[in-house]
Amino acid sequence: MALKMLPDGFAQDPERLARFEREARVLASLSHPNIAGIHGLEEVDGKRFLVMELVEGQTLAERFQQGPMPIEEVVRIARQIAEAVEAAHEKGVVHRDLKPANVNITPDGNVKVLDFGLAKALIGDPMSGDHVDQALSLSPTLTQAMTGLGVLLGTAGYMSPEQARGKPVDRRADIWSFGCILYEMLTGQRLFTGETATDVIGAVVHKEPDLDELSSRVPARIRRLLERCLQKDANRRLQSIGDARIALQEWTENPEEEAVEAASTKPGWLPWVVAAAAGLIGLAFGGFFLGSSEQEPPPVQRFVVELSEEPPYTGRGAAAVPSPDGRYLAYATMIEGGGSLYLRPLDRLESLRVATGQSREWPHNPFFSPDSQWLAFFTVAELKKMPVTGGSPITLAQTEMPRGGSWSADGRIVFASESGAGLSIVPAAGGDVVPLTTVAEGASFESHRYPQWLPGDSAVLFTTVSTGGNRLEVVDVGSGERKVLHEGGFYGRYVP
Repeated sequence: MALKMLPDGFAQDPERLARFEREARVLASLSHPNIAGIHGLEEVDGKRFLVMELVEGQTLAERFQQGPMPIEEVVRIARQIAEAVEAAHEKGVVHRDLKPANVNITPDGNVKVLDFGLAKALIGDPMSGDHVDQALSLSPTLTQAMTGLGVLLGTAGYMSPEQARGKPVDRRADIWSFGCILYEMLTGQRLFTGETATDVIGAVVHKEPDLDELSSRVPARIRRLLERCLQKDANRRLQSIGDARIALQEWTENPEEEAVEAASTKPGWLPWVVAAAAGLIGLAFGGFFLGSSEQEPPPVQRFVVELSEEPPYTGRGAAAVPSPDGRYLAYATMIEGGGSLYLRPLDRLESLRVATGQSREWPHNPFFSPDSQWLAFFTVAELKKMPVTGGSPITLAQTEMPRGGSWSADGRIVFASESGAGLSIVPAAGGDVVPLTTVAEGASFESHRYPQWLPGDSAVLFTTVSTGGNRLEVVDVGSGERKVLHEGGFYGRYVP
């Protein structure tokens, strides 16, 4: 058994003590293999203390000091944390102080999450009228000295933005903290740092999570889970920790799924060429058909979306692009030598101006990530991305009069970096730019433009513009082999 003494002030405050006893009874009802149990609240010689399960081993914070964690270990620990949090949430208990110091790893590798609900039990809920001990309000954990600077910084770095602002919190605050822990396991670095607690909280509130430190070896499914956990807007954040547990379990059961899918499409990229060519031929006759004629086509939906008063820019590619999930419309405008980039949530009446600039800083040619969580766009000189929930744009690559881009499901962006050059690929998380195609030697002019990933992410459809005429081509990303689909076409798009 482990004993944890309560602050002396509890004994002199009957109201606080009664509230704590009520909370302790709820916490004692939590029974799960990954939760360190609370057995009761006792008193000896006027001293109050909790009787808790004794957990041997090391904390996750101590594990970080031993070096990088393999992805298999990260997923195994994260899954057990998610299972513990899910069990507590089902009982209506929110941890409120989830962090590496409150996660123990036993000698046999099992996870025990400590101090569930003690933050609220100790300091009260400031939004419910409970008495709040200001000395503990930023460091509610009982696992270390409560007023220690290290504890204060450790707690602040894992607070959700709404918690840092003093707003009401619910289970989504734990999901944010879980995302911070997952990030630290994957990178070995804290997501938010600073010299003082105020600096750290300021970073949590005002800075967007920077996922550029993630290695390219992080599986795409884990990366997408992390992005969903770290949405600053709680309404756009992952809504249930159980979904995280399922995602981690699925990866554990089939970690090679992404690699197998990519490998299986490489020898068979020709069918996409045939399908794309069939689509182009069908378009010449006013329509096209893929799949069985017995399948009922989806119902046609028509609606009108009013854009901004500024004229939309139509000079390069599509004037407006919908997000894959159908929730947003992105479009660029051009006026007086510059313009703006707008994001229109289709459940709202107003468009949001997300970027603006003049001359070389003018934002245009937007496109979305497959999960619709990120919006990428170009200026004259750069390829950038930004979260659809808001935040500062992140530069991914340098360009010069670019001509379109496309974002793959496995986290790569193919783009036309210059008006008279071939295509390139850059990791969506940031990294080295790798050439994909090259223009013909000796040609007076040739340009590869408007790339689009084909299903499977092993081939790219693009437009070749040259003095000899335009054509639509497909390139195999692995081998670099190219096929001409159609002579004379422009801005070809694959339609499922």
